[in-house]
Amino acid sequence: MHQPALAELAIRLREAVDGRRRSRPRHHLGEAFHPVGPRLETERGAALSEIGVAVPDIAAAKLAGDLGLEVIAPEHPRDVSRDGGDRPGQAGPDVQHAAFRRFHRPSAGVLVPTEGMLAILRGYGFGRLRSWSHGVDLGLFCPVAGADLGLPRPVFLYVGRLSYEKNLEDFLRLDLPGSKVVYGVGPLADPLRRRYPAVHWRGVVPRERLPAIYSAADAFVLPSRSETFGLVMLEAMACGTPVAAYPEAGPLDVVGPQGDGGVLDADLRAAALAALRVPREQARARALRFDWSAVCDQFLGHLVPARGGHGFADSAGSLAPAAGGPSRAAAGRG
Repeated sequence: MHQPALAELAIRLREAVDGRRRSRPRHHLGEAFHPVGPRLETERGAALSEIGVAVPDIAAAKLAGDLGLEVIAPEHPRDVSRDGGDRPGQAGPDVQHAAFRRFHRPSAGVLVPTEGMLAILRGYGFGRLRSWSHGVDLGLFCPVAGADLGLPRPVFLYVGRLSYEKNLEDFLRLDLPGSKVVYGVGPLADPLRRRYPAVHWRGVVPRERLPAIYSAADAFVLPSRSETFGLVMLEAMACGTPVAAYPEAGPLDVVGPQGDGGVLDADLRAAALAALRVPREQARARALRFDWSAVCDQFLGHLVPARGGHGFADSAGSLAPAAGGPSRAAAGRG
C-alpha cells in the first residue's frame, strides 16, 4: 500500500473511532491508528501499520477488519494486570486474563515488548507471543548540559501516569535526602498531592522539555511492579540518568539484569540511593542498545506473506496460524 493511501485510511479510521467514542462516552475505546514509520515504506517498499489499544478495543479492531486493515495487538501494563482486582470496580485477575485471551485469540500474533512479560503471559495461557522491543528517540533524548530544576540535591524523579497500577506511593513514602519530583497526571493526582505535600508536583510538560528534566535528575525512580516495558526508564537512561526500580519484568529487560542502566533491588530505597553512584555515561550506553532501526527490523522479521494479508513468523520462520482458521493478523470479525 502506498503512503498516501495509508494516510487516507489512517484518517478514516481515526475519524470513525473518534465518532464511536463520542457516541459511547462511557467507554474508553483505545487509541487510533498510526503508521509504524516512513522508514518501512522507503526501505522495504511496503507500508505497515498497527492499531495501538490502551484497552481491548473490540470496536476499533472490528472497524479495522471492516476496512481490510491488519490488526497488531501489543500488550500494555493496564491490559493484563498481575495484581488485578485491587482497584475499585476492577474485575479479578482470572476474569481479566480470560477476557484478554478471548480478545487476542483471532490474532496471528501478540507482540510483547520484553522477555519477562512474554514469560508471564505464557504462564497466563496466552499463545502466539512474539517479542517486539520498544525504542527511544536518541536524537531527542540525550544529556542536556547544565540542566537544573533549582531544587536541593540529590533529585529523585518520577515521570508518568498517577494511577493505581504505577504503585507510586512506594516511591513517595521513601525516606530519601534531597528532593522528590513528580511529573504527570492521573486519577490519583489530587489525593497524592494532599497526602505528600513535601513532594514537588509539576504536572504535564511538552515532550521537548523532558530531556532537560531527565538530565537534571540524579536518579529516576520507577516503583511500578506491573510494567510491560517502561519507556520512561529508557528515556531517562538516554539522558544519562540512572534508574532505580524493582527487579521485575520490564526493568529487568530495560535496565538490564546486571544493572547496566541503574540499580534493581527489592528494597526500593536502597536501589534509589545506590543509583546515585551509577556513572551517567553507563546509563546512556545502555539506552543506546534500543535504537529504533533495530526495533523496526525486529518487527519486520515477524512478517511473512500469508493468504489474505500479512502474518507473523514463528521462531522457525513459518507462519503461526490462528486456531481454527487460515493465517491472519487481522482480528475482530467476531
